[in-house]
Amino acid sequence: MSAEQAAALPTAFGSAQQALFDVGQLQRGERVLIHAAAGGVGSMAVQLAHQAGAYVIATASAKNHALVTSLGADEVIDYRTQDFAATRDIDLVIDSVGGETLSRSWSVLRAGGRIATLVEFGITPVGGQHGEFVFFASATPYLARASSLFQAGQLQVITDAIFSLDDARSALEKVATGHARGKVIIRANP
Repeated sequence: MSAEQAAALPTAFGSAQQALFDVGQLQRGERVLIHAAAGGVGSMAVQLAHQAGAYVIATASAKNHALVTSLGADEVIDYRTQDFAATRDIDLVIDSVGGETLSRSWSVLRAGGRIATLVEFGITPVGGQHGEFVFFASATPYLARASSLFQAGQLQVITDAIFSLDDARSALEKVATGHARGKVIIRANP
């Protein structure tokens, strides 16, 4: 594992693990919709949900469809040209976008469905559905599993770009666009 992959792994894996299983209670055979599936947390969530035996529906731009499919998505929705809200009977939504995407996600859930959001605190559940904010606290409980999956070739760590510490502002601007593919890394200068 490269130093960059090691830096990207804990937060992305830990957040995906918490969202899918600790908060989302994902079970084998359930249908999960993962927004921003080519991002750092999304790319991990696709892989983990697929490995858990879920049917994975992912949102990503057209340029990222091949990547997301290779990670285990069963269906990919181009959020720029297709309406994910046409999807139905979703058991769990993983939201790392918020705003209108989160608001519209309630309509895709089956009765008793769940949303785990990484961006909006204090969401209001609709009807018999459940929604909860995922507060990432620590990756420590998940690192042994993450390392094991990576070493076995069952987990990819996707990185978008690596910036020098001197160019940290550009890295933050890249993240702020909301269109990073995997994790954005800042490397300390030698």
